[in-house]
Amino acid sequence: MDKQIMSVSIHNDYYVFSISDFSVLISYLFGIVGFGYLMMKIYNKKLIKWLNWMHIIVSISGASILFIVPYLYTENDLVTPNTILILTGLVVIFSQLFYLINIIISIFRKDKSFN
Repeated sequence: MDKQIMSVSIHNDYYVFSISDFSVLISYLFGIVGFGYLMMKIYNKKLIKWLNWMHIIVSISGASILFIVPYLYTENDLVTPNTILILTGLVVIFSQLFYLINIIISIFRKDKSFN
């Protein structure tokens, strides 16, 4: 397996993309999320801290795992890198729900001191 590409097989589809393209995509996504946090700060909306931390920890650790897995693969592994990549990707995608729920609650909440 080439270390400069990631490949994911889902059912009969086989997706191959370069790690540099994937890192650009992740950077854009982190930028968009950061912009959302900046807007909440500008408009003095208080976010729920534990949702904040859950989102940040899962996003950063998930992105780190996605970049590390292709370099750790050996032929004798019981779990394929595909399985790890897909499960980690799903966890990271679903962790974005913490972000959306936090933003929505903070926008519509009248009390600004809830943490």
